[in-house]
Amino acid sequence: MKPIQPPDRHFLLAAQGWLELGNQKEAFKELRKISPEFSGHPEVIRARWKLYNDIKGEKGTQVIADIISELGLTSVMSQVHRARSSHAALCRSMPSGETVLASVKLPLLFAVPYNLACYACQLGNLKEAWEWLQVAVELCDAQEIRSLALNDTDLEPLWGRIREL
Repeated sequence: MKPIQPPDRHFLLAAQGWLELGNQKEAFKELRKISPEFSGHPEVIRARWKLYNDIKGEKGTQVIADIISELGLTSVMSQVHRARSSHAALCRSMPSGETVLASVKLPLLFAVPYNLACYACQLGNLKEAWEWLQVAVELCDAQEIRSLALNDTDLEPLWGRIREL
């Protein structure tokens, strides 16, 4: 996946900073500045996810599917985020997220196995989580997955292994 280029990288970093400071309004303004070329990038989607989670909690993450659709992203990404919403809403219940992801008929993106790795890790299935993460690495750049995963608290139990990617 292509790295986010300036000025979009700066908008993303500003949004992440505002989110860390708890200022969702400013984070939203910065995210809206990101060009369509990078609006579907996993880092941008993660920031949007955090924004909506901060604003409305778990119910807020369910609106991400609408944003993904508005941005013209792939059906797979929409399915992934719907699965993550179902997953969060049901207190990290693996079957809910897996059911939605299992229905994906389009070619796999790294986000599908990446999210399955997150679910498995949160359920304590570290071996399975690592296997899914390896599939994600095969579909994307290892360094990109490493960067995402080391900032993803869902994968914290695997951070030691992930640093070696």
